Amino acid sequence: MASYQFSSILREQEIFFEDKLFLWIWHADKIPPHVGTSLDLAYFSLKVSGKDEGLSSVKTFALADSKKIPLVLVELDFPLTINALHSEYAKYKNAKVGTSTCLTPISNVMDRPNASQLSDLLQRCEDNIVQVYGFNLPEDYTGLKDYAVCDIQHRLQLLTDAER
Repeated sequence: MASYQFSSILREQEIFFEDKLFLWIWHADKIPPHVGTSLDLAYFSLKVSGKDEGLSSVKTFALADSKKIPLVLVELDFPLTINALHSEYAKYKNAKVGTSTCLTPISNVMDRPNASQLSDLLQRCEDNIVQVYGFNLPEDYTGLKDYAVCDIQHRLQLLTDAER
């Protein structure tokens, strides 16, 4: 089981996406959360139903905010290019049980391929964290809940079954 506690979270602050890299933690208060990433104004995410590739970060954030989805945006200082993101996401059609999760392309493109869950990636990138922003979070939220890789696979299976 693994969790991750953020040292601080700026809540409900205005956010600017230009020239910044963000790790998006959707449903941050759930087990497991969903993860996406954005660089500048382009948002990327791998899902069971397919993938988001190069969507507007501003519009994606507005949608999450309008639906009051608990969201954490982790700003990272990491040398990454839009071409690298497009190239990595091009390798996947969708997230699949036992093969790839929403975290897989992100951990690969950040050269942390052994990060099996979000807490692993965050621990390995702590020196790259610039700021953490929170939106629509429960008042007592301080970090990711404890969960295991099997919880991720179970959730992927439920979503795959629902797709059929």
